[in-house]
Amino acid sequence: MATTAGVIRVSKNKPKETIEYVIRLQDKERQLLDDAIGAYQINRIATPIVSLMSDVSGMAVLLSLLASVIGFTFLVSEDLDTAGLIDAFTTQRDQAIAAGVIVGSPLGPGLGGLLSKWLGLFPEK
Repeated sequence: MATTAGVIRVSKNKPKETIEYVIRLQDKERQLLDDAIGAYQINRIATPIVSLMSDVSGMAVLLSLLASVIGFTFLVSEDLDTAGLIDAFTTQRDQAIAAGVIVGSPLGPGLGGLLSKWLGLFPEK
């Protein structure tokens, strides 16, 4: 290598050989890798949701959004804790169902309807 006033010139020779490594997975290893990736993705999604739900203001926002999707207005009192927010939400939801504001699941029969049944947002008819 020759140097000229702080400049280093590197040889541009092509490599003499190229080594390629191949990793082949069998069905069991491929399944384990898929499960590990799925668990990692669920963890990346669930961690912010759980931290949001542990905060009272975050839970109020989450329940207000859920109420707007269902079709009623969720009124929040300032002196509630997380459990009080959930109780107020279910009480207001039941009142909206009794008043006829909420008739059926607006989420439809697909994944939204399954989610609403799983969360118990609408009573069984």
